[in-house]
Amino acid sequence: MIFANSEIFRRATAEIAVGVAACKSQCRYFGVCGGGAPVNKYCELGSLSSTETNYCRLSVLASADALLSFPSERTLTLLPEANPFEARVCPAG
Repeated sequence: MIFANSEIFRRATAEIAVGVAACKSQCRYFGVCGGGAPVNKYCELGSLSSTETNYCRLSVLASADALLSFPSERTLTLLPEANPFEARVCPAG
């Protein structure tokens, strides 16, 4: 028997699809991870159809939030008077 044709594989695949769909409908960072890692969902929450895990919060969400906040924090630190809507000409060096 081929594993991909087994009942347990079909059930697991269906449960994973439910979890991915739930992530897609609930998470603003779905485009970053595509619905997570099923093994983390199963090990942490006991279900392949679950959504947010500790792994997700600590790796995907925290990293994405840090990356999104970096440019604005960096700009404010380096150029506190900068106006992003105002064009500036750099002096010739």
